[in-house]
This record gives sequence, structure tokens and C-alpha cells, in this order.
Amino acid sequence: MSQYGFRDGAFNVKTLKLGQKRLVEDVYTAVLASNSVLIASASIVASSDVILGTTLDHPRTIRAKNHLKGVAERQAKLVVKGYTGQGEYAEETLTLATAAQGSVYGNVAFAYITSINGATSTLGYGTYSSVSIYPANKFGLTEYCETDADILDIQLYDRNGLRAVSTTVISTTNYSIANQTINLNSLNPIGSTVAIKYRSKFQIKDKY
Repeated sequence: MSQYGFRDGAFNVKTLKLGQKRLVEDVYTAVLASNSVLIASASIVASSDVILGTTLDHPRTIRAKNHLKGVAERQAKLVVKGYTGQGEYAEETLTLATAAQGSVYGNVAFAYITSINGATSTLGYGTYSSVSIYPANKFGLTEYCETDADILDIQLYDRNGLRAVSTTVISTTNYSIANQTINLNSLNPIGSTVAIKYRSKFQIKDKY
């Protein structure tokens, strides 16, 4: 009989544990403040790629702040390409805020960004100036978690090693199943270590 629990073409479901969930803890150290500038005044001319690479160091959404003066050019769009914390390729299009110095927040938590550039569909809007890129406080998970009920707690460690445990941000509002992100904005994790403890249904992470 195989080590995987089947004999004569019949699977042993108990051995395979198809419904199993396992405990996972994603630990992100030295978390940047959301006002830390990752890229300052980057040109969004469509032919120019802004490459962030591993600057984020962990799966996290981004914020784009515009430095565009005219209302028309503030309608420009950014295309962000890269990989999530679960190793999947992703693209996200962000429409810039119409307000002067306004910000738009992404929903995809990129662990690695291969490029950010102006969308060709809005090439020629205004003078097509520049944006600055910041980290935002939606953090991505490294394995698939199918419900907010499977997130157990969030732990924050400050620079002195003091630990605070929170469950207040765990809700259907703050957790996105589609994007596999949890919004920690209310905890304001600055310069600390963030540990997200959850149960992973790793067999079906690509369900959505």
C-alpha cells in the first residue's frame, strides 16, 4: 500500500487529510511606517518602468500619491505588476486621486514588484508628471486562508521586544478573501515586528 493511503485504486481520505487546515504564522520584521517613501517623484510616462523589487520585504499593498497639477492629468492610471506572498503573478491598475497631492490605495499585497508605470490608455492626460509610492497597511498572507474566522490573532513586537496581541482588526471588513490581505491600519505597525497567526487551507489557495 502506498504511503499516500491508497490501494487498488481507492484513496484513504483519512490519510490524505483533504480537509486539513494547518497552523501558520507569518512574521514580518522591521515594518515600515506608512509614511515612508519607497519611490519619490517617479515619472509615470508610459514608456518608463519604476522597479521596486524587494523594497517592501514582505507582502503589502501600496499607496500612490500624485504630484500632478492639472485635473486632467490626475485622471491618469498606474499599472502595477509583480508577485503576491503566495507566489502568484498579479497586476493592478490604480486610478490616481483627483485632488491635488491626493492618494490612491491598492488592494493587492505585492511581495515583489517588477514594474510600475503609467497606463498606455491614459497617455497624454495633462503633462503626465510624477507620483511617489508608499507602503500601505494591508498585509498579505503567504498561504491561503479561506475565512476571517481562521485568523487567530495579530501580534506586534515593538523595538524593545514588548509584545501586544490583538484580535480587534479580525473581521469580514478588514479581511479580504479575494486578495488574501488583512488591514492593520488601526494598529499602526511602525518599526515593529508583525506576526499574523492563522489556519491555512493550503490545498485550495487558488480557489478564488
